[in-house]
Amino acid sequence: MDPPTIPRMPPFEQRAFWAGIVFLVFYMVLYGVFEPRIEYVLSVEFSMLGALYVYVAVRRATHAWQIRRAIRVLRSFDASGRDRIYGVMDDEHAKAYFEYHLADHGEPETAGLVERFRCSPVDMRESALMTWASALGAVGLLVTPLVAELTPVVRAVLLGSGVVWGMVAWELRRRHVRLARVFEISPFGLTEILADGSTRRLLWGYGLELRNRLWRRRIELSPSAGRECIDIPYRLVGFERLTELIIDRGGFGGDHSLSRAPSQQSGEESTR
Repeated sequence: MDPPTIPRMPPFEQRAFWAGIVFLVFYMVLYGVFEPRIEYVLSVEFSMLGALYVYVAVRRATHAWQIRRAIRVLRSFDASGRDRIYGVMDDEHAKAYFEYHLADHGEPETAGLVERFRCSPVDMRESALMTWASALGAVGLLVTPLVAELTPVVRAVLLGSGVVWGMVAWELRRRHVRLARVFEISPFGLTEILADGSTRRLLWGYGLELRNRLWRRRIELSPSAGRECIDIPYRLVGFERLTELIIDRGGFGGDHSLSRAPSQQSGEESTR
């Protein structure tokens, strides 16, 4: 599918452009009256231009972040769920735009009676980028005090910052590995396949307990008598479909509250 045509300059950027033009004309009028020195004129003009570019960049970043959030909500629904949301939008161009970008996130897989759910390749790339950036930042902070002549205070600050960034990189690496998990739902139970190929399995009908950990942005499925659980993050592609299957096949009564959007939940829900 060809990418939909999206305007390159949103309306707020046009307003910023014309506001800059009006301000420039106003400034030139004042310049003709007061006749300031040329270096003052250049400094003010470059400051205006820089402020305009910063404003446009911030608005573009805000717009991109809003689109990113919308796509991450939409990818948790199946095709029918997204169609219901598109019906509320009543905008074919928005639907084509979101569907084009959702294709990069993938869809749940079906193999006979088994349905597989995994995290988005886009999330994997973002996680890998953040992990490597943090690791390189930590290396830079740790190496700089060894090769440069610095005061003891600056050297201690850099070394401490390097250790902190190293811990951040380690945590991001751990999370990146957890993103590589695959979840399989079958008529018999839920299977978690880890990045190293090992598996954990919970069978339906054995007194399972389902919890919604809102602040950790995940749900947890565990045996009622056991402490170990399988945690399923909200960011999973097809998350709504997966929770519906768990509630239906796990025998959690008629409570379908966990199948609603996680952003609409409050507190922790537990079903036996």
